[in-house]
Amino acid sequence: MVTRSLLLVSFLVVGCGGIADTLPDGGSGNDGGGTPDSAPPGPDCPVSAPAESAACSKEGIECEYGDDIRSSCNQIVTCDHGKWAYSFGGDPTCPTGPNASACPQTFEQAQSAGSCNALGTSCNYSTSSATRFCSCINFGGPILEDGGGQGSWGCSVLTQSCPAARPRIGQTCSQLGTDCSYDSCGVPGGLSFECSADTGTWVVGPGELCAGAN
Repeated sequence: MVTRSLLLVSFLVVGCGGIADTLPDGGSGNDGGGTPDSAPPGPDCPVSAPAESAACSKEGIECEYGDDIRSSCNQIVTCDHGKWAYSFGGDPTCPTGPNASACPQTFEQAQSAGSCNALGTSCNYSTSSATRFCSCINFGGPILEDGGGQGSWGCSVLTQSCPAARPRIGQTCSQLGTDCSYDSCGVPGGLSFECSADTGTWVVGPGELCAGAN
C-alpha cells in the first residue's frame, strides 16, 4: 500500500527545490484566508500548547497548535501513557509560502489546465471557508533529475461527509472513521485527517491513495 510518506518522498526528489508549497497571496480566487489559527482547540485539548511530559487524561488524543494551513507545519501533541508527547512532523517544505509562478491563477483554472511541466509544484487556493489545493503530478513515466518532465494538474476532491475547510486536530467529530484529504494524491503533506473512532476527534489521517502518482 502506498503511504503518504512514500508519496511525499517521491515528490521531494524532484529537483533541487522540492515542493513549491503555497498559501493564498491575495490573488484571483483567494480571500487570503484558509489558516486554522482562529479555531479553538478541541474540548480535551489545553488552550495553549502544554509542556512536554505534562499530565493528560484522554489517551491517544492529538492536539494541534499553530496557524499554518498544513498540520505538518504546526505543533502536534499526543496524550501518550498519561503524558503529553510532542511531534513536529519534520516536513522540510514548511512553512507554507506564497503560490509559485507556475500555479494557475484560480482553482477552477487549475482544474481545467490539464498538463503541466512544474512537477512537484503545489498550489493553495484555500479560503476561510474551504481548503483547496492542486499539484502538478506525474502519473507514471520518468521524473528527470532537474525536476522536468510532463505531469498533470490534480486537485483535491472531498467526500460529502468531510467539512469544506480542513478540521483542526483535536476538534470533535461525528463521522467516525471518515478520512478527509485536502491534498492531491498525498501532496503536499499535512492535509489528511481522520475522524478517530477511539477518541471521537480529528487526528492525522493516513492520506489519499493514488496509484501510479509520482
